Amino acid sequence: MKSLPVYVSGIKVRNLKNVSIHFNSEEIVLLTGVSGSGKSSIAFDTLYAAGRKRYISTLPTFFATTITTLPNPKVEEIHGLSPTIAIKQNHFSHYSHATVGSTTELFSHLALLFTLEGQARDPKTKEVLDLYSKEKVLSTIMELSEGVQISILAPLLRKDIAAIHEYAQQGFTKVRCNGTIHPIYSFLTSGIPEDCSVDIVIDTLIKSENNIARLKVSLFTALEFGEGHCSVLSDEELMTFSTKQQIDDVTYTPLTQQLFSPHALESRCSLCQGSGIFISIDNPLLIDENLSIKENCCSFAGNCSSYLYHTIYQALADALNFNLETPWKDLSPEIQNIFLRGKNNLVLPVRLFDQTLGKKNLTYKVWRGVLNDIGDKVRYTTKPSRYLSKGMSAHSCSLCKGTGLGDYASVATWEGKTFTEFQQMSLNNWHVFFSKVKSPSLSIQEILQGLKQRLSFLIDLGLGYLTPNRALATLSGGEQERTAIAKHLGGELFGITYILDEPSIGLHPQDTEKLIGVIKKLRDQGNTVILVEHEERMISLADRIIDIGPGAGIFGGEVLFNGKPEDFLMNSSSLTAKYLRQELTIPIPESREAPTSWLLLTEATIHNLKNLSIRLPLARLIGVTGVSGSGKSSLINNTLVPAIESFLKQENPKNLHFEWGCIGRLIHITRDLPGRSQRSIPLTYIKAFDDIRELFASQPRSLRQGLTKAHFSFNQPQGACIQCQGLGTMTISDDDTPIPCSECQGKRYHSEVLEILYEGKNIADILDMTAYEAEKFFISHPKIHEKIHALCSLRLDYLPLGRPLSTLSGGEIQRLKLAHELLFASPKQTLYVLDEPTTGLHTHDIQALIEVLLSLTYLGHTVLVIEHNMHVVKVCDYVLELGPEGGDLGGYLLASCTPKDLIQLNTPTAKALAPYIEGSLDIPVVKSEPPSSPKSCDILIKDAYQNNLKHIDLALPRNSLIAIAGPGASGKHSLVFDILYASGNIAYAELFPPYIRQGLLKETPLPSVGEVKGLSPVISVRKCSSSNRSYHTIASALGLSNGLEKLFAILGEPFSPLTEEKLSKTTPQTIIDSLLKSYKDDYVTITSPIPLGSDLEIFLQEKQKEGFIKLYSEGNLYDLDERLPLNLIEPAIVIQHTKVSPKNSSSLLSAISVAFSLSSEIWIYISQKKQRKLSYSLGWKDKKGRLYPEITHQLLSSDHPEGRCLTCGGRGEILKISLEEHKEKIAHYTPLEFFSLFFPKSYMKPVQKLLKDENASQPLKLLTTKEFLNFCRGSSEFPGMNALLMEQLDTESDSPLIKPLLALTSCPACKGSGLNDYANYVRINNTSLLDIYQEDATFLESFLNTIGTDDTRSIIQDLMNRLTFISKVGLSYITLGQRQDTLSDGENYRLHLAKKISINLTNIVYLFEEPLSGLHPQDLPTIVQLLKELVANNNTVIATDRSCSLIPHADHAIFLGPGSGPQGGFLMDSDTEVCPSVDLHANVPQTEVCPKAPLSISKANHTRGSDRTLKVNLSIHHIQNLKVSAPLHALVAIGGVSGSGKTSLLLEGFKKQAELLIAKGTTTFSDLVVIDSHPIASSQRSDISTYFDIAPSLRAFYASLTQAKALNISSTMFSTNTKQGQCSDCQGLGYQWIDRAFYALEKRPCPTCSGFRIQPLAQEVLYEGKHFGELLHTPIETVALRFPFIKKIQKPLKALLDIGLGYLPIGQKLSSLSVSEKTALKTAYFLYQTPETPTLFLIDELFSSLDPIKKQHLPEKLRSLINSGHSVIYIDHDVKLLKSADYLIEIGPGSGKQGGKLLFSGSPKDIYASKDSLLKKYICNEELDS
Repeated sequence: MKSLPVYVSGIKVRNLKNVSIHFNSEEIVLLTGVSGSGKSSIAFDTLYAAGRKRYISTLPTFFATTITTLPNPKVEEIHGLSPTIAIKQNHFSHYSHATVGSTTELFSHLALLFTLEGQARDPKTKEVLDLYSKEKVLSTIMELSEGVQISILAPLLRKDIAAIHEYAQQGFTKVRCNGTIHPIYSFLTSGIPEDCSVDIVIDTLIKSENNIARLKVSLFTALEFGEGHCSVLSDEELMTFSTKQQIDDVTYTPLTQQLFSPHALESRCSLCQGSGIFISIDNPLLIDENLSIKENCCSFAGNCSSYLYHTIYQALADALNFNLETPWKDLSPEIQNIFLRGKNNLVLPVRLFDQTLGKKNLTYKVWRGVLNDIGDKVRYTTKPSRYLSKGMSAHSCSLCKGTGLGDYASVATWEGKTFTEFQQMSLNNWHVFFSKVKSPSLSIQEILQGLKQRLSFLIDLGLGYLTPNRALATLSGGEQERTAIAKHLGGELFGITYILDEPSIGLHPQDTEKLIGVIKKLRDQGNTVILVEHEERMISLADRIIDIGPGAGIFGGEVLFNGKPEDFLMNSSSLTAKYLRQELTIPIPESREAPTSWLLLTEATIHNLKNLSIRLPLARLIGVTGVSGSGKSSLINNTLVPAIESFLKQENPKNLHFEWGCIGRLIHITRDLPGRSQRSIPLTYIKAFDDIRELFASQPRSLRQGLTKAHFSFNQPQGACIQCQGLGTMTISDDDTPIPCSECQGKRYHSEVLEILYEGKNIADILDMTAYEAEKFFISHPKIHEKIHALCSLRLDYLPLGRPLSTLSGGEIQRLKLAHELLFASPKQTLYVLDEPTTGLHTHDIQALIEVLLSLTYLGHTVLVIEHNMHVVKVCDYVLELGPEGGDLGGYLLASCTPKDLIQLNTPTAKALAPYIEGSLDIPVVKSEPPSSPKSCDILIKDAYQNNLKHIDLALPRNSLIAIAGPGASGKHSLVFDILYASGNIAYAELFPPYIRQGLLKETPLPSVGEVKGLSPVISVRKCSSSNRSYHTIASALGLSNGLEKLFAILGEPFSPLTEEKLSKTTPQTIIDSLLKSYKDDYVTITSPIPLGSDLEIFLQEKQKEGFIKLYSEGNLYDLDERLPLNLIEPAIVIQHTKVSPKNSSSLLSAISVAFSLSSEIWIYISQKKQRKLSYSLGWKDKKGRLYPEITHQLLSSDHPEGRCLTCGGRGEILKISLEEHKEKIAHYTPLEFFSLFFPKSYMKPVQKLLKDENASQPLKLLTTKEFLNFCRGSSEFPGMNALLMEQLDTESDSPLIKPLLALTSCPACKGSGLNDYANYVRINNTSLLDIYQEDATFLESFLNTIGTDDTRSIIQDLMNRLTFISKVGLSYITLGQRQDTLSDGENYRLHLAKKISINLTNIVYLFEEPLSGLHPQDLPTIVQLLKELVANNNTVIATDRSCSLIPHADHAIFLGPGSGPQGGFLMDSDTEVCPSVDLHANVPQTEVCPKAPLSISKANHTRGSDRTLKVNLSIHHIQNLKVSAPLHALVAIGGVSGSGKTSLLLEGFKKQAELLIAKGTTTFSDLVVIDSHPIASSQRSDISTYFDIAPSLRAFYASLTQAKALNISSTMFSTNTKQGQCSDCQGLGYQWIDRAFYALEKRPCPTCSGFRIQPLAQEVLYEGKHFGELLHTPIETVALRFPFIKKIQKPLKALLDIGLGYLPIGQKLSSLSVSEKTALKTAYFLYQTPETPTLFLIDELFSSLDPIKKQHLPEKLRSLINSGHSVIYIDHDVKLLKSADYLIEIGPGSGKQGGKLLFSGSPKDIYASKDSLLKKYICNEELDS
């Protein structure tokens, strides 16, 4: 496959300075540059965000909204990007309970294998439990000898007299009591003694082939009767079976996946409650027995004085019925044990107060015990001592062996091993074990394959030494990163852009080669790999280098180089290139004197450490290195650090000693990152912000205005901007980049705070400074200067002081943490432990880091670093190396010496270090050969046997337009959607989280194919049925509404819905201005009301803790700590009592801001003679003081409660019953008759009273207009039928009588927009959303061209791009507010098309269903051009093409045939004629001049006359005064471009006129049949026999057979849709879905009924050797021959044969048919079963889904209808069908507003003379070609 360019221009994310980059697909692109220069901003915030969001937007709405959203990148254009997958640093930081096995899903696979094939065992005896499935029970019985008599028994669960009578009434006659069979009647009066072992005899029969069905029924009845237990008595033995087993009062059921999770509530270990850790209390003084739980008797438990723990403990006390105030020693041992160690399945209902809702919410807490909660934290942490109090110890749980599993799961086996044994095996051993496992089951084979694939990646990445039960938190950095890579790279997808964040982090140089091999493999599979890297060795891997710089932060953000690695090394002058060429190097410091003090650590044995003893010099820089997994983290983080912590606690650990020195302090800087809240900034982290705020608060103006330190914090309400709450930005929605706050313009503070200056700068200016600028600015303030200097010393001088920590890179975070430690260094001798501190650092930044680390040692501190970077190792004073390999082969001490001594040894590190010390480091070798191409550029399909496909193999060329042609039901849909789409969906689903993946795979059954290779992500564009169409608008479906709502939320101005006046904004400042104007010099009390429904006591306790002291109610003040009166009225927290004066403006502003931070509404009380309360809310108000809410995205959306219209619920339309509009339908009823259809006759009095008795008995059509309106609309005494029927509809929404009287009408309240009044009055340039939704795309484009700001540029650009695609698919004419379900099939398909292609991604496989069917000939070039553009954009387009219209334009064609159904599914040669209507070798017909000679069009005998003509004068939508006549008893065709008004003419014009004529009885036809183009509705249960009403006759025939009568089988027992007839196991479907968790659903034939759908007993009845289930599998043509004597079914059978569907089985499920077959069925049902009375057929584009073969006979069939006295009017685009009509009506010339005009009407032979017709040239071409 050719490599195509990817362009990204105008990137402005963070510090990037409007840069542009380009690279080629299938390249390895290395992004490098100094730390913080902008690499991650390009890779993750731009490329990853864009690629992921675009692909996810094509998924079903549920998944697209469930998956975590990413902000839209600030970028002008992205072209050529494929779907993206990212692996970032700290990938598992949020996986709190993760292990290697759970994260890589090895445990999920293993649990699935145990579930499907494992052996359940008794936990006590370890004996295998006989837990049988129904199928296993049946197969065991089938092994009995033929001819043996068997009795099927079920245990008798009740033995009392009443039960015996009940069993006898059910038809049971015998019981087996103590081994002997007795008649049940002998126990009718006495019952059965309880001590008797009794079974009831379900059936006794001879085991033979003839009785198999009866045997199945009886066996399953016995299992149901015995609640999972039964037995079979034969001459040979008594066999007992159970689907569950009870031992010692414990019931065991078959194994499930949940059993093998330590987090499952019912199946985890009863001792440790799933943690796997047992916490022992070694010091009994940890529990003070004289105190109660409320008094915190357990020092290690959560503090009961806190609201949270008190609530939980009280719930526990309520559940166990004890008192929290009872002393510990007086609690029972059981209560004590449950408090400490929990109890299985103990779930506590807990009500916690939710401040946002203002009430207590009920939640549930699983009580595991306080010790087990501690154990759970210890299990998954690198630092257990953090959670263990002194006097406590942690051990592996003895009961579950540390797995956390319950005893039942622990003893189960699969392939001879327990789950626990698998958990303790290394991954290498797993791989060896599973490579030997074989299984005949395809289902198991797939699971094994998935598991082995994951293992292979883990081992290839050098992680084979790990055990799967290892907690992720205990892994080293390198191990974590490679585990993440293995998790995500397990799929073999093609055409993906993988983005990896420094994958070489934590890798020893020896291990890097394995990583390079994996990355190259990814590229060679046809993927693009973006690497963010600093590692020199990775240069040799790259195909392209993009260098970002020159500096970091604001000093970077430019592209310095973009090209080949060799050019970069030779020509670039950047820091990166200079270090690679060794023009810049990190010098090795001079040797220091020999150390005099040492630290000794002995007996290090944790994990793989081999009883190591080490000796470390103090006051030196020590490096610990070694290959990955060799034990470095285990030695330092898990052994040395805990030992030092114990020493500092004076616990004198036995394994730690000092020689002439000591350690007085430990600082452990781990890979854990600090808080990443938007409110955390560098200044707050290094504690400098407090000093700066004090400085500003001490300024004279601050003192005068009463501004305190709190006012200068953007995290406190006193000074923070009320609009953005101190963030400085506003987010319109989750997927948008934050924009500057419109109130403070991004400054974060009130204007009063910003007026305070220091040296000409306000507090916001300080936050905007870089550390470099601030260091100079605060040089006269040593305290502040020192802290900022620490940032600069670590090369963070470019960092803005107010930048949120959430936006910093990993390297920046690490250095920030180190700066914090430098600032707060202690005079005590400190041991600093750093875990891979060079993570994310460029070599230039590493030099600064080394200088800081060495400076610490010069101060007498000891620095120990775990490191693989040789630049750091070479400058260390001392080095420890562990190895020689990872895992069990590691854990040995290879070296303990200086770096110079180390290189004399033969160790892995010595070999890597030598060039750095000797100065012989070579420039990275750049291999000039191009990357190896994929083995095949084709999509390979092997052994496809879905539905009718005949095990075909084929190769589809990528980046091509491929047409799949063939007759209907030849296998096109099966190949494209059931195989290709399913395979692509399953493969890509691997890359989503398990819960998302399971949802996706529920929609994707496992395809029937051997193998599919070479697929990239797939997107399907299918025809959707009317039932699947959304009621949403066009704007909503295309994503326009979302963008418009954001746009109006930013730029919109609100107006009053009542007066249309422009509203004014209410802010804290406007409130103060109002107070100063009206209440100057009055005293006010500013309060925040307590939320309604809140628990007053708890609420006030919280507020008291926050510092509030007063409560206000009815003019009285109360102290919060005093006893308050009951039933307080309007209680409110007092914020401040102050005087209204200009001097106090700042104080008022602070108080009001604080009040609003507590509630959305505040109350201000004016202290006058008569106290007055003022109420304020932030938002907007009119001149009369009416308040309106803030304008938000949600307010402008009909999908949110804040914005939707209350009348219609946001739908824009309401259901309405208006009998006036349906008078013709009900005209023949009398009022009483019509009333009695819906209501009891006893309710008729109001109707009789309303109308005179004689009128109440007359037909409605004879009533006067007034009487009819009174009947419909009501009077003072009668509510009217319209109202009554609407009430009836509320209780009977599916009433078939009411439904025909319903009509959707535009909601009068919102005028169809779905928005409330206020939302409809938000305007931009005097244009509202309602105005836009009532216009088309052209209007919106013009509107967007007139507006725009910097904040909205990206939104407008996105909207314009979407409008471009709407125009491309020819839908610009459609009103944006039009509902999706009102579109025609062609319009709806093109709408779907526009949505899917607008993502602008590459390397997508687009799968189209008949893209050219149902299109006007004029529209064909537009769609063909779109498909070709997709291919030109490096995508693959595969389309089904039943009409063969696409083949002339396709790059490649596949022909399936030769016939339909069983006669299809073969791969045909291109020379085979499978498209009779198209010459495959001919050029596309060109437009010719139409001949003057008349066309050869057949004529019908029809005359023109008023009674033989249907006339309409139509005005609707864009059609105005369209006058058209159509002859009756003739074949009339309607043509025209899409959207021209054809359907409106047919349904609103001809249909309504026909209904009127029928009602009047003034027409030659007496019936009307309307047939739309929607495929017939189908369910899993409907089939051909039920749709055509053939099944009842066949069932009745089978029920009449002698054998059926002998078995007492009625016709209902042959029905697959009744409980009596359907198979009980598959509910009559004939198959079962096997849920394989995170694998695709597998469809298997039901083993009970063998796929025949009916119950086994009914299968005993045969006719000509076939039972009814087999008959359902019989082709229609055979059924017609076999049952000629059943007259009732002959007409439908003939119709099916005539239409060419004789090959289909009579019981074929409708849901399994192709679109062509469904259309043919519908055509046969309506047109081939000719009605007896004259009928008018109105057909709306029905025939577009038929294949050419079936279309050939349509004109003849339609002509036969005319000859039988019927009339036909049809809409179509097929030129042959239009030409074959007697009369042609053409509407046009354009769509929408440009349509609705009559272009031609008359005989098609006269069309050549028309001046206006667009169809003329196509009909002429057709005549010439024929």
